[in-house]
Amino acid sequence: MLGSLFGINIIINRGFGTAELGEFTFAYTIAQIVIMGVGGAFSPLLRREIILQNKEDANKYLISVLQLRVYIITFCCVLCSLLFIFLHSSQVKLNTIVLIMLLIKGLDSLTETFYTTFQSLKRYNTFALIKSSNAIINIVAVLLIALLKLPVLALYFSLAMVALFYLICNLFYVSKIFKIKKYIKLNWHYSAEKKSIVMEGWPLILNSIFFQISSRVSVVFVYSISGKIVTGVFSAAIMMITVFTAFANSLGVVFFPRLAQIYTQNKLALFKYLQKTAFVIGTLGTVLCGIFIATIYWQLKIVGHMPPYAYRMFFIAGLSIPFAILSAVFGNVFVILRKQILGMYLAAIILIINCVLYYCLPQIDSILGASFAYLISNVLIVIVFTIFIIKVYTELKKGVLN
Repeated sequence: MLGSLFGINIIINRGFGTAELGEFTFAYTIAQIVIMGVGGAFSPLLRREIILQNKEDANKYLISVLQLRVYIITFCCVLCSLLFIFLHSSQVKLNTIVLIMLLIKGLDSLTETFYTTFQSLKRYNTFALIKSSNAIINIVAVLLIALLKLPVLALYFSLAMVALFYLICNLFYVSKIFKIKKYIKLNWHYSAEKKSIVMEGWPLILNSIFFQISSRVSVVFVYSISGKIVTGVFSAAIMMITVFTAFANSLGVVFFPRLAQIYTQNKLALFKYLQKTAFVIGTLGTVLCGIFIATIYWQLKIVGHMPPYAYRMFFIAGLSIPFAILSAVFGNVFVILRKQILGMYLAAIILIINCVLYYCLPQIDSILGASFAYLISNVLIVIVFTIFIIKVYTELKKGVLN
Protein backbone atom coordinates (compact mmCIF):
# COMPACT_ATOMS: atom_id res chain seq x y z
CA MET A 1 0.00 0.00 0.00
CA LEU A 2 2.96 2.31 0.65
CA GLY A 3 3.63 2.66 -3.06
CA SER A 4 0.18 4.22 -3.58
CA LEU A 5 0.13 6.26 -0.39
CA PHE A 6 1.28 9.45 -2.10
CA GLY A 7 -1.59 9.39 -4.59
CA ILE A 8 -4.11 8.41 -1.94
CA ASN A 9 -3.05 11.30 0.28
CA ILE A 10 -3.54 13.80 -2.54
CA ILE A 11 -6.97 12.40 -3.44
CA ILE A 12 -8.14 12.41 0.19
CA ASN A 13 -6.90 15.97 0.70
CA ARG A 14 -8.58 17.25 -2.47
CA GLY A 15 -11.73 15.13 -2.25
CA PHE A 16 -12.42 14.97 1.47
CA GLY A 17 -10.33 17.75 3.06
CA THR A 18 -7.18 18.12 5.13
CA ALA A 19 -8.98 17.04 8.33
CA GLU A 20 -9.90 13.67 6.76
CA LEU A 21 -6.30 13.35 5.59
CA GLY A 22 -5.23 13.85 9.20
CA GLU A 23 -7.56 11.05 10.36
CA PHE A 24 -6.36 8.75 7.58
CA THR A 25 -2.74 9.40 8.54
CA PHE A 26 -3.50 8.77 12.21
CA ALA A 27 -5.26 5.44 11.50
CA TYR A 28 -2.54 4.36 9.07
CA THR A 29 0.10 5.20 11.66
CA ILE A 30 -1.55 3.15 14.42
CA ALA A 31 -1.95 0.15 12.10
CA GLN A 32 1.60 0.46 10.78
CA ILE A 33 3.05 0.51 14.30
CA VAL A 34 1.03 -2.47 15.50
CA ILE A 35 1.02 -4.76 12.47
CA MET A 36 4.17 -3.99 10.49
CA GLY A 37 6.18 -3.40 13.67
CA VAL A 38 5.71 -7.03 14.73
CA GLY A 39 4.75 -8.86 11.55
CA GLY A 40 7.42 -7.30 9.36
CA ALA A 41 10.35 -8.24 11.58
CA PHE A 42 11.21 -11.51 9.85
CA SER A 43 11.77 -10.13 6.33
CA PRO A 44 15.58 -9.67 6.65
CA LEU A 45 15.96 -13.23 7.99
CA LEU A 46 13.78 -14.63 5.21
CA ARG A 47 15.76 -12.72 2.61
CA ARG A 48 19.05 -14.04 3.99
CA GLU A 49 17.86 -17.68 4.13
CA ILE A 50 16.44 -17.67 0.59
CA ILE A 51 19.75 -16.30 -0.70
CA LEU A 52 21.97 -18.74 1.22
CA GLN A 53 19.90 -21.95 1.59
CA ASN A 54 18.87 -24.60 -0.94
CA LYS A 55 15.37 -24.42 -2.37
CA GLU A 56 13.84 -27.11 -0.13
CA ASP A 57 15.10 -25.53 3.10
CA ALA A 58 14.15 -22.06 1.87
CA ASN A 59 10.66 -23.39 1.11
CA LYS A 60 10.21 -24.65 4.68
CA TYR A 61 11.58 -21.41 6.09
CA LEU A 62 9.15 -19.37 3.97
CA ILE A 63 6.16 -21.37 5.24
CA SER A 64 7.31 -21.05 8.86
CA VAL A 65 7.69 -17.28 8.53
CA LEU A 66 4.28 -17.01 6.88
CA GLN A 67 2.64 -19.03 9.66
CA LEU A 68 4.39 -17.00 12.37
CA ARG A 69 3.08 -13.82 10.78
CA VAL A 70 -0.47 -15.23 10.80
CA TYR A 71 -0.16 -15.97 14.54
CA ILE A 72 1.26 -12.57 15.37
CA ILE A 73 -1.08 -10.53 13.17
CA THR A 74 -4.20 -12.30 14.44
CA PHE A 75 -3.17 -11.74 18.06
CA CYS A 76 -2.29 -8.08 17.47
CA CYS A 77 -5.50 -7.32 15.56
CA VAL A 78 -7.75 -8.84 18.23
CA LEU A 79 -5.88 -7.27 21.16
CA CYS A 80 -5.57 -3.80 19.63
CA SER A 81 -9.18 -3.80 18.46
CA LEU A 82 -10.39 -4.47 22.00
CA LEU A 83 -8.04 -1.91 23.52
CA PHE A 84 -8.85 0.81 21.00
CA ILE A 85 -12.61 0.32 21.35
CA PHE A 86 -12.29 0.44 25.14
CA LEU A 87 -10.07 3.53 25.19
CA HIS A 88 -11.98 5.48 22.50
CA SER A 89 -15.52 4.15 22.90
CA SER A 90 -17.10 7.54 22.10
CA GLN A 91 -15.33 8.01 18.75
CA VAL A 92 -17.24 5.53 16.60
CA LYS A 93 -15.99 6.80 13.24
CA LEU A 94 -12.33 6.89 14.25
CA ASN A 95 -12.67 3.43 15.87
CA THR A 96 -14.07 2.00 12.65
CA ILE A 97 -11.36 3.58 10.51
CA VAL A 98 -8.57 2.26 12.74
CA LEU A 99 -10.05 -1.25 12.87
CA ILE A 100 -10.36 -1.44 9.08
CA MET A 101 -6.83 -0.11 8.70
CA LEU A 102 -5.58 -2.82 11.09
CA LEU A 103 -7.16 -5.40 8.78
CA ILE A 104 -5.61 -3.78 5.70
CA LYS A 105 -2.11 -3.70 7.19
CA GLY A 106 -2.50 -7.28 8.42
CA LEU A 107 -3.19 -8.44 4.87
CA ASP A 108 -0.34 -6.26 3.60
CA SER A 109 2.04 -7.85 6.10
CA LEU A 110 1.25 -11.35 4.81
CA THR A 111 1.67 -10.13 1.24
CA GLU A 112 5.03 -8.62 2.22
CA THR A 113 6.27 -12.18 2.85
CA PHE A 114 5.84 -12.93 -0.83
CA TYR A 115 7.32 -9.60 -1.93
CA THR A 116 10.43 -10.46 0.09
CA THR A 117 10.56 -13.83 -1.68
CA PHE A 118 10.46 -12.26 -5.15
CA GLN A 119 13.19 -9.77 -4.24
CA SER A 120 15.41 -12.45 -2.71
CA LEU A 121 15.12 -14.59 -5.83
CA LYS A 122 15.94 -11.51 -7.95
CA ARG A 123 12.58 -11.76 -9.71
CA TYR A 124 12.39 -8.01 -9.84
CA ASN A 125 10.12 -7.95 -12.91
CA THR A 126 7.46 -10.01 -11.15
CA PHE A 127 7.80 -7.93 -8.00
CA ALA A 128 7.60 -4.64 -9.92
CA LEU A 129 4.58 -5.78 -11.94
CA ILE A 130 2.55 -6.90 -8.93
CA LYS A 131 3.60 -4.00 -6.72
CA SER A 132 2.91 -1.38 -9.40
CA SER A 133 -0.48 -2.80 -10.33
CA ASN A 134 -1.38 -2.92 -6.64
CA ALA A 135 -0.52 0.77 -6.26
CA ILE A 136 -2.48 1.72 -9.39
CA ILE A 137 -5.61 -0.18 -8.33
CA ASN A 138 -5.46 1.37 -4.85
CA ILE A 139 -5.32 4.85 -6.35
CA VAL A 140 -8.11 4.12 -8.86
CA ALA A 141 -10.35 2.71 -6.10
CA VAL A 142 -9.86 5.78 -3.90
CA LEU A 143 -10.31 8.13 -6.86
CA LEU A 144 -13.64 6.49 -7.77
CA ILE A 145 -14.85 6.83 -4.18
CA ALA A 146 -13.96 10.54 -4.23
CA LEU A 147 -15.52 11.21 -7.66
CA LEU A 148 -18.73 9.39 -6.73
CA LYS A 149 -18.80 11.36 -3.46
CA LEU A 150 -19.35 8.21 -1.42
CA PRO A 151 -18.89 8.24 2.38
CA VAL A 152 -15.28 8.23 3.49
CA LEU A 153 -15.68 4.78 5.09
CA ALA A 154 -16.22 3.34 1.61
CA LEU A 155 -12.63 4.35 0.88
CA TYR A 156 -11.31 2.12 3.67
CA PHE A 157 -13.49 -0.83 2.69
CA SER A 158 -12.26 -0.59 -0.91
CA LEU A 159 -8.62 -0.61 0.24
CA ALA A 160 -9.33 -3.71 2.35
CA MET A 161 -10.77 -5.54 -0.67
CA VAL A 162 -7.75 -4.63 -2.79
CA ALA A 163 -5.39 -5.86 -0.04
CA LEU A 164 -7.21 -9.22 0.13
CA PHE A 165 -7.16 -9.58 -3.66
CA TYR A 166 -3.40 -9.02 -3.86
CA LEU A 167 -2.69 -11.43 -1.02
CA ILE A 168 -4.45 -14.13 -3.05
CA CYS A 169 -2.58 -13.11 -6.23
CA ASN A 170 0.80 -13.30 -4.51
CA LEU A 171 -0.03 -16.66 -2.96
CA PHE A 172 -0.83 -17.94 -6.46
CA TYR A 173 2.45 -16.65 -7.95
CA VAL A 174 4.66 -17.96 -5.14
CA SER A 175 2.97 -21.38 -5.29
CA LYS A 176 4.48 -21.72 -8.77
CA ILE A 177 7.99 -21.29 -7.32
CA PHE A 178 7.76 -23.07 -3.98
CA LYS A 179 5.73 -26.06 -2.80
CA ILE A 180 3.25 -23.96 -0.88
CA LYS A 181 0.43 -26.53 -1.03
CA LYS A 182 2.71 -29.29 0.29
CA TYR A 183 3.61 -27.47 3.50
CA ILE A 184 0.94 -24.83 4.10
CA LYS A 185 -1.49 -27.33 5.71
CA LEU A 186 1.19 -28.85 7.92
CA ASN A 187 3.05 -27.79 11.04
CA TRP A 188 0.74 -25.02 12.22
CA HIS A 189 1.83 -25.88 15.75
CA TYR A 190 4.75 -24.05 17.35
CA SER A 191 7.51 -26.27 15.91
CA ALA A 192 11.23 -26.33 16.68
CA GLU A 193 11.90 -24.48 13.42
CA LYS A 194 9.52 -21.67 14.34
CA LYS A 195 11.10 -21.49 17.77
CA SER A 196 14.53 -21.19 16.13
CA ILE A 197 13.28 -18.34 13.92
CA VAL A 198 11.80 -16.53 16.92
CA MET A 199 14.97 -17.01 18.99
CA GLU A 200 17.12 -15.50 16.24
CA GLY A 201 14.52 -12.95 15.27
CA TRP A 202 13.44 -11.54 18.63
CA PRO A 203 15.94 -8.65 18.43
CA LEU A 204 14.54 -7.93 14.96
CA ILE A 205 11.00 -8.00 16.34
CA LEU A 206 11.90 -5.43 18.99
CA ASN A 207 13.95 -3.55 16.40
CA SER A 208 10.97 -3.43 14.05
CA ILE A 209 8.57 -2.41 16.83
CA PHE A 210 10.90 0.35 18.01
CA PHE A 211 11.50 1.52 14.44
CA GLN A 212 7.81 1.59 13.52
CA ILE A 213 6.91 3.46 16.70
CA SER A 214 9.79 5.92 16.33
CA SER A 215 8.99 6.60 12.67
CA ARG A 216 5.24 6.96 13.30
CA VAL A 217 5.17 8.52 16.75
CA SER A 218 5.48 11.89 15.06
CA VAL A 219 1.93 11.66 13.72
CA VAL A 220 0.52 10.59 17.10
CA PHE A 221 2.11 13.54 18.93
CA VAL A 222 1.39 16.08 16.18
CA TYR A 223 -2.24 14.90 15.95
CA SER A 224 -2.63 15.21 19.74
CA ILE A 225 -0.79 18.53 20.15
CA SER A 226 -1.35 20.44 16.90
CA GLY A 227 -4.62 18.97 15.56
CA LYS A 228 -5.87 17.39 12.35
CA ILE A 229 -5.01 20.24 9.97
CA VAL A 230 -1.33 20.47 10.91
CA THR A 231 -1.15 16.66 10.88
CA GLY A 232 -2.51 16.66 7.34
CA VAL A 233 0.09 19.22 6.18
CA PHE A 234 2.90 17.39 7.97
CA SER A 235 1.89 14.04 6.46
CA ALA A 236 1.73 15.65 3.00
CA ALA A 237 5.30 16.93 3.44
CA ILE A 238 6.53 13.51 4.57
CA MET A 239 4.83 11.82 1.63
CA MET A 240 6.48 14.22 -0.82
CA ILE A 241 9.81 13.37 0.78
CA THR A 242 8.91 9.69 0.41
CA VAL A 243 8.45 10.21 -3.32
CA PHE A 244 11.97 11.66 -3.58
CA THR A 245 13.46 8.85 -1.47
CA ALA A 246 11.29 5.98 -2.76
CA PHE A 247 14.22 4.27 -4.47
CA ALA A 248 16.22 4.01 -1.23
CA ASN A 249 14.50 0.90 0.16
CA SER A 250 14.73 -0.85 -3.20
CA LEU A 251 18.39 0.11 -3.43
CA GLY A 252 18.90 -1.41 0.01
CA VAL A 253 17.31 -4.67 -1.16
CA VAL A 254 19.57 -4.75 -4.23
CA PHE A 255 22.66 -4.01 -2.11
CA PHE A 256 21.82 -6.69 0.48
CA PRO A 257 23.14 -9.75 -1.46
CA ARG A 258 26.25 -7.82 -2.50
CA LEU A 259 26.99 -6.73 1.07
CA ALA A 260 26.42 -10.27 2.35
CA GLN A 261 28.78 -11.67 -0.28
CA ILE A 262 31.53 -9.15 0.54
CA TYR A 263 31.20 -9.84 4.27
CA THR A 264 31.46 -13.60 3.70
CA GLN A 265 34.64 -13.21 1.64
CA ASN A 266 36.37 -10.47 3.64
CA LYS A 267 34.77 -8.97 6.73
CA LEU A 268 36.94 -5.86 6.85
CA ALA A 269 36.33 -5.17 3.15
CA LEU A 270 32.63 -4.66 3.90
CA PHE A 271 33.32 -1.52 5.93
CA LYS A 272 35.48 0.02 3.20
CA TYR A 273 32.71 -0.72 0.70
CA LEU A 274 30.14 0.89 3.03
CA GLN A 275 32.29 4.01 3.31
CA LYS A 276 32.62 4.45 -0.46
CA THR A 277 28.96 3.69 -1.11
CA ALA A 278 27.79 6.04 1.64
CA PHE A 279 29.68 8.93 0.03
CA VAL A 280 28.04 8.31 -3.35
CA ILE A 281 24.56 7.89 -1.88
CA GLY A 282 25.01 10.93 0.36
CA THR A 283 25.97 13.03 -2.67
CA LEU A 284 22.92 11.78 -4.56
CA GLY A 285 20.74 12.59 -1.56
CA THR A 286 22.10 16.14 -1.43
CA VAL A 287 21.22 16.66 -5.10
CA LEU A 288 17.70 15.31 -4.52
CA CYS A 289 17.36 17.61 -1.50
CA GLY A 290 18.13 20.61 -3.72
CA ILE A 291 15.58 19.48 -6.31
CA PHE A 292 12.98 18.96 -3.58
CA ILE A 293 13.43 22.47 -2.18
CA ALA A 294 13.40 24.03 -5.66
CA THR A 295 10.08 22.36 -6.50
CA ILE A 296 8.14 22.95 -3.26
CA TYR A 297 5.90 25.52 -4.96
CA TRP A 298 4.74 22.96 -7.55
CA GLN A 299 4.45 20.24 -4.92
CA LEU A 300 1.97 22.39 -3.00
CA LYS A 301 0.02 22.94 -6.21
CA ILE A 302 -0.19 19.17 -6.72
CA VAL A 303 -1.30 18.46 -3.15
CA GLY A 304 -3.79 21.35 -3.10
CA HIS A 305 -5.72 23.06 -0.27
CA MET A 306 -2.63 23.77 1.82
CA PRO A 307 -2.45 26.60 4.40
CA PRO A 308 0.17 29.41 4.05
CA TYR A 309 2.62 27.86 6.52
CA ALA A 310 2.89 24.66 4.45
CA TYR A 311 5.87 25.99 2.43
CA ARG A 312 7.98 26.40 5.57
CA MET A 313 7.04 22.94 6.85
CA PHE A 314 7.99 21.37 3.50
CA PHE A 315 11.29 23.29 3.36
CA ILE A 316 12.48 22.33 6.85
CA ALA A 317 11.46 18.67 6.54
CA GLY A 318 13.00 18.44 3.05
CA LEU A 319 16.48 19.16 4.41
CA SER A 320 16.46 15.66 5.91
CA ILE A 321 16.45 13.86 2.53
CA PRO A 322 20.19 12.93 2.37
CA PHE A 323 20.06 11.46 5.87
CA ALA A 324 16.79 9.60 5.25
CA ILE A 325 18.26 7.96 2.14
CA LEU A 326 21.43 6.85 3.93
CA SER A 327 19.54 5.23 6.82
CA ALA A 328 17.12 3.48 4.44
CA VAL A 329 19.83 2.00 2.20
CA PHE A 330 22.01 0.65 5.01
CA GLY A 331 19.26 -0.22 7.50
CA ASN A 332 19.81 -4.00 7.34
CA VAL A 333 23.60 -4.04 7.70
CA PHE A 334 23.35 -5.41 11.25
CA VAL A 335 21.57 -8.52 9.91
CA ILE A 336 24.53 -9.19 7.61
CA LEU A 337 26.89 -8.72 10.55
CA ARG A 338 24.65 -11.07 12.59
CA LYS A 339 24.49 -8.30 15.16
CA GLN A 340 20.71 -7.91 15.26
CA ILE A 341 20.87 -6.89 18.89
CA LEU A 342 22.86 -3.77 17.92
CA GLY A 343 20.09 -2.90 15.50
CA MET A 344 17.64 -3.29 18.37
CA TYR A 345 19.67 -0.94 20.57
CA LEU A 346 19.86 1.57 17.72
CA ALA A 347 16.09 1.44 17.20
CA ALA A 348 15.49 1.88 20.95
CA ILE A 349 17.75 4.93 21.06
CA ILE A 350 15.99 6.42 18.03
CA LEU A 351 12.61 5.80 19.65
CA ILE A 352 13.63 7.69 22.79
CA ILE A 353 15.05 10.57 20.72
CA ASN A 354 11.89 10.80 18.60
CA CYS A 355 9.54 10.73 21.59
CA VAL A 356 11.45 13.61 23.18
CA LEU A 357 11.67 15.62 19.94
CA TYR A 358 8.05 15.17 18.84
CA TYR A 359 6.69 15.82 22.32
CA CYS A 360 8.74 18.95 23.03
CA LEU A 361 9.16 20.79 19.71
CA PRO A 362 5.47 20.88 18.62
CA GLN A 363 4.64 22.40 22.01
CA ILE A 364 7.26 25.11 21.46
CA ASP A 365 6.00 25.75 17.91
CA SER A 366 2.75 23.94 17.08
CA ILE A 367 3.22 24.45 13.33
CA LEU A 368 6.94 24.16 12.52
CA GLY A 369 7.95 22.06 15.54
CA ALA A 370 7.11 18.77 13.83
CA SER A 371 9.25 19.60 10.78
CA PHE A 372 12.24 20.57 12.93
CA ALA A 373 11.81 17.34 14.92
CA TYR A 374 11.76 15.33 11.67
CA LEU A 375 14.97 16.96 10.44
CA ILE A 376 16.86 16.60 13.73
CA SER A 377 15.70 12.99 14.10
CA ASN A 378 17.03 11.94 10.68
CA VAL A 379 20.39 13.60 11.33
CA LEU A 380 20.74 11.88 14.71
CA ILE A 381 19.80 8.49 13.21
CA VAL A 382 22.76 8.66 10.82
CA ILE A 383 25.11 9.84 13.58
CA VAL A 384 24.12 7.03 15.99
CA PHE A 385 24.21 4.45 13.17
CA THR A 386 27.73 5.56 12.23
CA ILE A 387 28.88 5.29 15.85
CA PHE A 388 27.57 1.71 16.05
CA ILE A 389 29.23 0.72 12.75
CA ILE A 390 32.57 2.18 13.90
CA LYS A 391 32.21 0.19 17.13
CA VAL A 392 31.69 -3.07 15.23
CA TYR A 393 34.57 -2.29 12.87
CA THR A 394 36.91 -1.56 15.79
CA GLU A 395 35.98 -4.81 17.53
CA LEU A 396 36.40 -6.76 14.32
CA LYS A 397 39.80 -5.27 13.70
CA LYS A 398 40.92 -6.26 17.19
CA GLY A 399 39.75 -9.81 16.59
CA VAL A 400 36.91 -9.63 19.10
CA LEU A 401 34.34 -10.67 16.48
CA ASN A 402 34.51 -14.12 14.98
